[in-house]
Amino acid sequence: MLMVAGALVTASVGADWMDWHMRCGHGVAVWLLFRWVWGFVGGHWSRFTTFVVGPVQWMRYLREGLPPTVGHNPLGALSVWGLWGLLTLMVLTGWVADDGVAYAGPWVSGVTASFSESATHWHGHWGQGLLWGGSGCIWAQ
Repeated sequence: MLMVAGALVTASVGADWMDWHMRCGHGVAVWLLFRWVWGFVGGHWSRFTTFVVGPVQWMRYLREGLPPTVGHNPLGALSVWGLWGLLTLMVLTGWVADDGVAYAGPWVSGVTASFSESATHWHGHWGQGLLWGGSGCIWAQ
């Protein structure tokens, strides 16, 4: 998660730090790739099958609670999936982002200009705000 913090900080301090922002983003991408693969081939408690739960389990957990067990409870599993999903979306939108000044992602040439513009906006505003804890969604606009 140090790479996530580094990416957030370097995105906020200006264009001079964009090289470090990209390095941190690539570090997050490598970690995500490892974790997605490890979720299928790793040890028992690392596999996705041990904490894939649905709405029925979430509601039962909220109503009744569950005794403590090894691994994530249903809401913990939901938060893990949310964070991984957000980080994956941030990496992918960063790779197609183009700020028109200091940075163009490595996959920009493979998408339309309007898609890149939308991804750039989401990456730098909404996505970044969500990573800062939601409060950034207000000031990032």
